[in-house]
Amino acid sequence: MEPETTEIMVEPAPRDGLWPEWQLHSKSWGHSFHPMCSYMAMFPPRIPHYFIQKFTRRGDVVLDPFNGAGTTCVAAKKLNRNYLGIDISQKYCETAERRLKEIL
Repeated sequence: MEPETTEIMVEPAPRDGLWPEWQLHSKSWGHSFHPMCSYMAMFPPRIPHYFIQKFTRRGDVVLDPFNGAGTTCVAAKKLNRNYLGIDISQKYCETAERRLKEIL
């Protein structure tokens, strides 16, 4: 059975503009392992960057057990942290690896 697809509009934060890069996204509800949860969970890189910088030190390990496209690992690499990203989807693992290779 194919999951339903719903178009949603994510508006930026009205005053501080914290999420201006969020735009119209196709939201595919339901994953074969969890019918109430959507796989689409991307967020701006500033969010993991802030928490990694605030709560870790250079050389620490950052773990993201739901890595997706690798946004958290990219932020960790840019901040000179070690990282471990885990995801059930081979496609998303390959996307994350590609993104990490693009960072000098």
